[in-house]
Amino acid sequence: MATQQQLGAYGIVDLLFEVSGIRNIVVEVKVDAKEDGAQIRKYREWLDKTKSGEKYVFSLVKREGEFDITSFGGDARRTWRDLYKWFRNCKKELVEASEVKVLEHFCNYLEVERIVSTWQPKQIVDYGKGVLARKALRTLFEQVEEKLLDLDQGYLTKIFMKEDEWPRLEIGMKSWSSIFGTNGYLNKLYMYYETAAVWEGAGERFYFELFLWNKWHKADWKKTESQLRYWIPYLKSKKFDHWTILKGSRELEGKGADEYPFTEPPSLVSACASDPEVSYIGQSEVLKLTDTQLSDELFRRALLCCEIISGLPHA
Repeated sequence: MATQQQLGAYGIVDLLFEVSGIRNIVVEVKVDAKEDGAQIRKYREWLDKTKSGEKYVFSLVKREGEFDITSFGGDARRTWRDLYKWFRNCKKELVEASEVKVLEHFCNYLEVERIVSTWQPKQIVDYGKGVLARKALRTLFEQVEEKLLDLDQGYLTKIFMKEDEWPRLEIGMKSWSSIFGTNGYLNKLYMYYETAAVWEGAGERFYFELFLWNKWHKADWKKTESQLRYWIPYLKSKKFDHWTILKGSRELEGKGADEYPFTEPPSLVSACASDPEVSYIGQSEVLKLTDTQLSDELFRRALLCCEIISGLPHA
């Protein structure tokens, strides 16, 4: 087998499988690019002129379409989903643990990169009911995570899928150490999937929360406390509300975190957009979106919230 095989004037073939003199298979791999009939015809000409034995030209595509590969000398089109299913079935026959692991990683890659879609948004709203919903949600979080990391801007990500907590993607940036200090956990944005299945969730929806302080992040409270007088007015100007939970799960009432004379570190100080259309993506909206649209919308809102955090004034 060869990849990116140079064929001289005939171009570069993505995949070439051959048993000399017996069988030759050319595979043109397509994900988002359009199929090219001239390209298929060149591969057929190359096979006919240079190879003996059985000769085939296939294209591997993302979805079914009207492109007729046979009219250009090709033999058939196959979808990534077909390949994905075939690999999944093959896994049952493998005995080597390393082979199974490689196959699982590749199939997961196809899902995360959205080359193959194996979930629908409507599955996620059944989070409390089964494994398929959890798998769909993890894949969605992985897709958003991949998009953030692809920006190459120092994003930090971690996925939590515990049975007794709201599942979430925790997002941070290395540059936030200049805001929150070098000590502690920098993933200050939580992209929750709020579910009624745990923590008495109000409903099946996505929810974005910014943590200015969380005792579990083990940051420098003195530094944080000194900055609250600047952070809170800034967040208000961006139409973000904040709240404070004191030790013992008591909610601070009457004063903001920028005015309260703390005698000890609170449990948390967090914020979210005052506009629910920004802070939440409800079940009804989720059901209207395709998997790609939902992934893109979560990514867009994550960037918006990260921009707010990056703008926190600091001395």
